[in-house]
Amino acid sequence: MRAVSELNYKPNLAAQALRNRESKLLGLIIPNIERPFYPKVIKNIEELAHEKGYSLILFDSSESVEKEAEIL
Repeated sequence: MRAVSELNYKPNLAAQALRNRESKLLGLIIPNIERPFYPKVIKNIEELAHEKGYSLILFDSSESVEKEAEIL
């Protein structure tokens, strides 16, 4: 632990995700982010995800089934 402190070691989160087979990322696809309904929903989802130790990745599909499939 002394070496960690002296060297100012910062863990590599990508490497940890590979080793643990867990990224702690959630993906959210929104049909149209410009609709007034979605910002509050996104905010609440992000806050809950953060509380649970997850990060949120947001996608806007522009109401396109093809784009949603590509995102997935």
